[in-house]
Amino acid sequence: LKRKARIITNIGVTYLFKGDTPIGYVTLKESLAICEMIKAEDIYIMALNNMGIYYDIVGEWEKALEIYKKSLSISKKINNIIGMSNTMGNLGFVYSSLNKSEQAVYCFKESLKMSEKIGDIYNKGINYIHLGEEYLKKDNFIKTKLYIIQAEDIFKKLKDKLGLADIFKLKAILCKKQKDWKKSEEYFQKAIKIYSQQGDRLNEGETYYEWGDMFILKEDADLARKRLTKSKKILESIGAKKYLGEIEEKLNNLKK
Repeated sequence: LKRKARIITNIGVTYLFKGDTPIGYVTLKESLAICEMIKAEDIYIMALNNMGIYYDIVGEWEKALEIYKKSLSISKKINNIIGMSNTMGNLGFVYSSLNKSEQAVYCFKESLKMSEKIGDIYNKGINYIHLGEEYLKKDNFIKTKLYIIQAEDIFKKLKDKLGLADIFKLKAILCKKQKDWKKSEEYFQKAIKIYSQQGDRLNEGETYYEWGDMFILKEDADLARKRLTKSKKILESIGAKKYLGEIEEKLNNLKK
């Protein structure tokens, strides 16, 4: 049952990132039920974290926050540092979605410290990317570039395609803010190519949104409309709520 719960948990999160969010939710609920029955707290932490990802995708961030706090509490109780590190990173992501940047940065840095302590190179790279995203929101380009360099070094060594796609997306948004339209478009294309090949519908949809926003700033209404419409189609198809309000607003403004 413990092995079954672990496998089901991994299947559930795979469904989430492929865009089959309802199936992912049902699968994770099954895993949680098994973990509760056999009191498998280590796998329960994983299942809770993945259920938190589901709530983040569908825009129920308060529920995601509640789930992650529960996961963190159990991780601390059994001294599961891997669980604590992963959960802190996920908490940071939810705080970012709730526009609570200071809390987000704190969580990412705490997760980073734990990742370094246990030698979790992959999670270090993920935290570097998220920290870069937060500092980019503050227009702190120096820190953003520093975190990009550190993350890129890790994911090149790991040969992790999705990690590199996340970096390309971050570079594209950075170039967008600096009005380097040519480089921005090149990085968006690189990121979307990988997301599409790897079946990461969520990040593919979010990248099309950022790309559409770039064309708005560039004052190219036709291409902006095409990218935003593509983003809306993808995100709606997987039940993702994040960015949909912004997309509708931008598309309506383009009609004026």
